[in-house]
Amino acid sequence: MNNQSERAAGIRPNLTVRINTAKSFLKSTLFNFMDFTIVDCGLTVRSVTLHQKVRERWLSLPAREYAAADERKLVAEAILKAFDDFTAQNVGGL
Repeated sequence: MNNQSERAAGIRPNLTVRINTAKSFLKSTLFNFMDFTIVDCGLTVRSVTLHQKVRERWLSLPAREYAAADERKLVAEAILKAFDDFTAQNVGGL
């Protein structure tokens, strides 16, 4: 079974994720800064934020800030891009 048919069947492959650094930072929903590596493919993601509100937790992937055209506000641009719609729907912010 290939990845597409596994996804269609609702089967998710197990991935090994290693937390490289984690720094506690409590402010509003922000709970932690971290860097992690997806060991199976060797991908390291830096500057991820972990948020928590009541019983919900989510990760915000790194973004780059830049001044908008009118220079009155900062805009965040996602640095990572999903390979497909399935990933985009299941990983926030891609």
